[in-house]
Amino acid sequence: MSKDDGAIGDSDIEDLQFKQNKSTVSFQKTLEEFVNSKQTSITMDALNLIFTSTNSCIYVYRTYNMCYFDKNPIWVVSTEESPVEMDECSGTGHLWYYSVLITSHVYFLLEFILRASVQKQQFKFLLSVDSFIELMTTVPFLITLSFGMESYYF
Repeated sequence: MSKDDGAIGDSDIEDLQFKQNKSTVSFQKTLEEFVNSKQTSITMDALNLIFTSTNSCIYVYRTYNMCYFDKNPIWVVSTEESPVEMDECSGTGHLWYYSVLITSHVYFLLEFILRASVQKQQFKFLLSVDSFIELMTTVPFLITLSFGMESYYF
C-alpha cells in the first residue's frame, strides 16, 4: 500500500502519538508558566487575601450577632437587661453568609489543585506543611457542607 491509497501506516500512527504527547507536554508547560508568572501570582495572592480577610471579618461579626446569621443559633448571649427571644432571630444574613463561605472555599480548593498540578515534585509539595494546612482548612468545610448547611456550625 502506498500513502496515496489513503491508508494509515505505522509511521503515521507514531507521528500522531508523538504530536498528542507533545501537545500534552506543551499544555502542562504553558499552564506551569502561567501559574508561576508574576502577574498571576500577585492576582492569586490578592484573591487569597481578600477571601481570607472577608471570611475572618464575617466570622468575628457572626460571634457578636449570631441571630443575624441563623434563625436557630446554637448559642445566644442573653442578659437580664436585654433578654433575647429565639423568635427575634431573623437569620437574614444566612444566604449571603454561606454564599461567601462556599465561594471562597471552592476558590481555595481550585487554587490548591492548580498549584499542585504544576509542581515538578508533586509528592513533596503535597507533604509540605502549607499544603497540609490548606487541605485541613478547606476539605472539612466542604465535607460538612455536603451534609447540609444546618449541620455546619463553627
